[in-house]
Amino acid sequence: MKANHLLFLFLSIVSCKRNISLPKQEPEPKLNRDSLKILWDIQLAEAKEDRTIYSAVELSKDTIILLRRSIGLEYSTNGGKTWKWIAKNIFRIDELTIDDKGIWWALERWKGIHEASYCRMYKSANEGKTWTEYTFNTSVFFPYHFYSKPHQTLAISTQFENTVYQLSGTNPRRNWQFIKIQPNDNQTNTVSAGKYSIHDSEYDDALCVDRGKYSIDTLIRFTKAYRIYYIEQKKDHLFVAGPAKGGMDLYFAVISNEKIKKEIILPEGVDFEMQKSQLGNIILTGSSGAYVYKNNELKQIYK
Repeated sequence: MKANHLLFLFLSIVSCKRNISLPKQEPEPKLNRDSLKILWDIQLAEAKEDRTIYSAVELSKDTIILLRRSIGLEYSTNGGKTWKWIAKNIFRIDELTIDDKGIWWALERWKGIHEASYCRMYKSANEGKTWTEYTFNTSVFFPYHFYSKPHQTLAISTQFENTVYQLSGTNPRRNWQFIKIQPNDNQTNTVSAGKYSIHDSEYDDALCVDRGKYSIDTLIRFTKAYRIYYIEQKKDHLFVAGPAKGGMDLYFAVISNEKIKKEIILPEGVDFEMQKSQLGNIILTGSSGAYVYKNNELKQIYK
């Protein structure tokens, strides 16, 4: 009898569970075109207030393109005196270049860890007025960097194979020609320019020079910088940049004859980058806008 009672109780519980009606999950409503436009207009309004610049491309002494953190590009044809916000239909542009035919190419990519990777390439034949989008299956072909420099035939390097391909036609979905496989360098990246390099220490980062015959001299200790992340060389001048000590500012220094010639602290140095352009100018970009160093002066060209 005891076994029968237990069997009856078990069947009753199972029957009750089967009769429980769960609330019906309604499918998420699909946004119509008007709703999507409203959401994008909201994002545009937010992006308008975000002046952070990720990187820059200097095409000539007058033509400069800035990569915005939020939506599109800033475009100047008068050396940064005035700017036009273009490519407002592209959420983010990670890299930009121009090929030998004057075509603009933009790359938006994401290497996923817990989420899927994606890659979109954009092409403009009218200086950024309109764009054609190309989406890639990253498990098959994953363009990750523009390997070519501005005004060269377009070439990219892939994410996983570290292979360089050159565009041999006009369609980036299929016209790629194998160029070479780059060696994988697993060593720690060294901040260096020619015979000069940055060495970190327990206290302050230092500028060192290789004198040859296993002789390395320490020249300068950067007491106002928390770290030095960038170094560039232009003729007999060195330029270094990194986060400043004691806050969120950016440290920038000009070095001549192996001595500090100029030190500048810039406000809001978050997410900054220092680069030497194709024209040899030093460009700083970050959360406070964009600066160009030329004619012995650091000038803010966008804020």
